[in-house]
Amino acid sequence: AQRIFSGAGCAHLLSACKSDERPTPARRPMHSRLSTVRLRALGGVLPHWTDALDRYIARLSATDVE
Repeated sequence: AQRIFSGAGCAHLLSACKSDERPTPARRPMHSRLSTVRLRALGGVLPHWTDALDRYIARLSATDVE
C-alpha cells in the first residue's frame, strides 16, 4: 500500500497499522507468495513487483491526462 500511495502522490493519506489491529472475516495464511515454478519451467518470467507496479501507475497517470 505504501508503494501504491507514494507512486500516486498521495502517501499522506495512508496511515500504518498492524494486521491484528485491522481484523478481517477471512483468515490469512502466514506465507502465501505466488509460486512461479511452473512459469519458469515454461521459460517465462515475471517482472519484479516494484517495476510492474511503477509501470502500472505510470500508465494510469498517462490515461488520466488524456
